[in-house]
Amino acid sequence: MEQLPKFDDLMALADADPEAFDNLRQRACQQYIQTVPRAHRHKLRAVQHRVEVTLQRAKSPMAGVIQLSGMMHDSLHQLSTKLDLINPHHPDPAAEDDAPGGELIQFQEWKNKHH
Repeated sequence: MEQLPKFDDLMALADADPEAFDNLRQRACQQYIQTVPRAHRHKLRAVQHRVEVTLQRAKSPMAGVIQLSGMMHDSLHQLSTKLDLINPHHPDPAAEDDAPGGELIQFQEWKNKHH
């Protein structure tokens, strides 16, 4: 995977040549997807497609980022809900700090049992 430019250089590129910045962003995403196990690539490509469509349809770049942020929060909420189903006794984050903790789940062991 090619090394990304420094943040300041990316900002300058985005200001000077938004199309070149977008091409670099898309290329970096595709290169990353190639690094994950083949079994997960299809899902990542689907997510990346959804990101691209959201950005293209947005009225402005900031509107696109806000929509993507909302998508990420929704996804995190769904994950949290699923985790609640498999470990209903985990501590409530809103509970007091001195409340007893929940059981720690070893993800790899759980994954092996359920897949």
